[in-house]
Amino acid sequence: MLETFLPIFLLAGLFYALRHLPAWASVHRRTRRLSQLAEAGWTFEYSRKTVSVYTTALNPLPKACVSSWQRSLQRVYDLGSVAGGIGGGMAIAGGLWALVSVWTAVWAEARLHAMETPVVEEKTVIKRAVQLLTETEFDAKVNTGGLEPLIPGVTVPLSHFPTILLALVLNQLLHELGHAFAAALDDVSPSRLSFNLHIFIPSMMVSFPSVVDSLPPRSRLRLASSGPWHNLLIWLCIVTLTIGGMGRLFWVDMSENGRVVQTVKPLSPLADHIRPGMIVTHLDDVFLGGTEDVWQSYLSGDEIGDAGRGWCIEKTAYEALPLAPCVAPGQIAFHETLETERSEDRCLAPHPILDTPSGPCPCPGLRWACVRPTPEERLLRIQLEGRSRRREEVVLWAGDRQGVLQDVKVDTQGARFAGGLVRWVTLFVDYLSTIALSLFLFNLLPLPGSDGSHYLQALLSLRSRKPASSGAYPKPFQATLSSSSKHNAVGTSMLVDEVSDEEEGYEDEEGKRRGVEVRWKVRLRKGIEMGMVAVVLGWVAGWGMLALLRSS
Repeated sequence: MLETFLPIFLLAGLFYALRHLPAWASVHRRTRRLSQLAEAGWTFEYSRKTVSVYTTALNPLPKACVSSWQRSLQRVYDLGSVAGGIGGGMAIAGGLWALVSVWTAVWAEARLHAMETPVVEEKTVIKRAVQLLTETEFDAKVNTGGLEPLIPGVTVPLSHFPTILLALVLNQLLHELGHAFAAALDDVSPSRLSFNLHIFIPSMMVSFPSVVDSLPPRSRLRLASSGPWHNLLIWLCIVTLTIGGMGRLFWVDMSENGRVVQTVKPLSPLADHIRPGMIVTHLDDVFLGGTEDVWQSYLSGDEIGDAGRGWCIEKTAYEALPLAPCVAPGQIAFHETLETERSEDRCLAPHPILDTPSGPCPCPGLRWACVRPTPEERLLRIQLEGRSRRREEVVLWAGDRQGVLQDVKVDTQGARFAGGLVRWVTLFVDYLSTIALSLFLFNLLPLPGSDGSHYLQALLSLRSRKPASSGAYPKPFQATLSSSSKHNAVGTSMLVDEVSDEEEGYEDEEGKRRGVEVRWKVRLRKGIEMGMVAVVLGWVAGWGMLALLRSS
């Protein structure tokens, strides 16, 4: 509940602050110019596919913030220009890798579907007072598809959606703040700050007047890379704090008790029975406490940790049970462990007999039989520390152990206090860093209208004989791929205007060389952009095909 309602409350507080920020900027002004430009409130506009709210009241604030640190900040954002070039190359390479990985996974899934022998296993989770649950899952060696998208309810729990949205909004705010600060270093104020909802995809955008097109190439590089640079700085700060041991203030080593559950895959049947914060103490009566990673080694192997042990049941009662194969719901096959010649298997409900630890065989007295589930049941007993910490709960998993290893992630660290709050803060920081790094790389992809496209344009004009011409519209810088049709039209018209303006009026030899230079640069940029569009669409199509194959 906390991971759902706390981020919603924080998002509401953030939007309330943003809603009243223009009015506060008008009241708490520092200069007369600020009071003249500030306009209280936001303006609402919409089109067929996009809903936007924007304000111009905050336009003077970036200049006021950077005025005292202009020279130092120029060096910082020049460093961001270098990081932008490196990040752009990494983004292109990562996009190609993701495309190859997802279609390799599609090919592997298609081959599995084409095989004559079944390659899927039926897995069953049994719990006291809970009906049987089943899941069909592919072998653990199947390719996972490389770069996995964050889809609430599919790849991550649906309850994580508010946390993901909060992390995305904060990252986009800081991203746009980077563009605004970088422009202010060249004495350019934004035209407006807007929040957009384009076909259910949220985005933020800061627009600038056309004067940014006449800035020197170095300034335009700084402007295009400043947003992703802020995202990279967020990621670096989080990584530094993590490496520096900040987590020790909130987490404590609980390895002596077992392994603490961190996450459970949302589509796993275990998600209903094992929750983050629980402590797994035993697997088949093998204790998980200590420094050795028994969780990994035991689930990766096939040895039975309590082989030769069993549970005592009266012989007459056992022999009266129905013979295997078991057809009654909730029953599995048991056999006697000490029979020299294997006796007939009997059907018995696993609960409550398997809710207690196994004991040594033989049982005391001849009236008792020592029994255990047959090896064919492939049963795994997962013992969890109960809420009262005086008794343990048992979850049974039938099937490949590696399925548990894939679905449940554990660690030795447990929350020092306020477990729910600490786990949410950790979850939020993880999403914040993941989205920050993703926005850094994704926005530097040379896609039409993206920061990567503006960066590529500025990079190609570094050695131009004449600065690029200015366009007729404000130029948008935004933190997501989505944009309105108006902004797409603006980007296209600027590509055309660049060629026509450069070619007109150049009848001499120098003008002809300049026209040739402009043409090949525009063609190169368009080719790279269309190539990356194809890569992104291919990756999306690959994940769609992969989801379709796995669902069938």
